[in-house]
Amino acid sequence: MEGMSTFGTILLIFANLVRVYEFILFIRVIFSWIGMFNPNIYSSKVFQAISYITDPILDFISRHIPSRIGFLDLSVLWLFLILELIYYILVRIIYLLA
Repeated sequence: MEGMSTFGTILLIFANLVRVYEFILFIRVIFSWIGMFNPNIYSSKVFQAISYITDPILDFISRHIPSRIGFLDLSVLWLFLILELIYYILVRIIYLLA
């Protein structure tokens, strides 16, 4: 973007990183659905890498935000909502700086 400050550029990079993390989280959800039919997928290197990236934040959310309804864990939904809020705030700040 022409005329954007260094701070705006940094915020834009963070906003894009939030989107990448959302994509990784979405892939994790897909893997968990596939895992219901093929449990071998959990031992794949790709799933292990995605779990390594997403588990710390999901565990934190599970501990600090009520996210269980029976056997259903909604921590992924909470994380998607939090990431969307962060993205929205970053984009609004970038828009105001432009």
